Amino acid sequence: MRPSYHPGGMYHNSNISTLPITQTWHQNGKCPKNTIPIRRTNEDDVLRASSVDRYGKKRPGSIPNISSINDPDTSNISSGHQYAIASSNVDKCHGTKATFNLWQPTIGNANDFSLTQLWIVGGSYEGNDLNTIEAGWQVYPNFYKDNNPRLFIYWTRDAYKSTGCYNLKCSGFVQTNNQIAIGGTLSPVSTYDGAQYDFDI
Repeated sequence: MRPSYHPGGMYHNSNISTLPITQTWHQNGKCPKNTIPIRRTNEDDVLRASSVDRYGKKRPGSIPNISSINDPDTSNISSGHQYAIASSNVDKCHGTKATFNLWQPTIGNANDFSLTQLWIVGGSYEGNDLNTIEAGWQVYPNFYKDNNPRLFIYWTRDAYKSTGCYNLKCSGFVQTNNQIAIGGTLSPVSTYDGAQYDFDI
């Protein structure tokens, strides 16, 4: 159910017009009422993972601690990740929204990936009680077998140790929208010095 009221400051009205983004599977139809689209998983998908238990999960220890860019001891490159972040620490959060520009970056190595995401974090790595909810787009050839930008979600409740997964690969996330395929390709993509395509999470 939608909330009956919204705390102050929840809405940002922009005069910038954006072009619509769709999912390519819509070209073949829509899901009937009371059903959801689910991306098919085949044997080859599972075999690309280091194990059946690890399929659809991030590797423990592969997630960088978020540290200030001004911290001289912080080295994003040495941890295998290069990233830019904007963060906010709030005591009470009634919701959030992010608008992302959609691109299709070239990925040089199949094990590499590129993403833009909203990452909501609570807890800590040290206490092994890190909770995250992540959503956005990613280009991840090793996971999806192509170079298309795809809508993704991820969650964990124990600092990526044993819980959580991408998209609908494990229990823990219940999808109710029958118009959006989690893991589905997004299009069209923005072009340099050309049309720009945004979507909201």
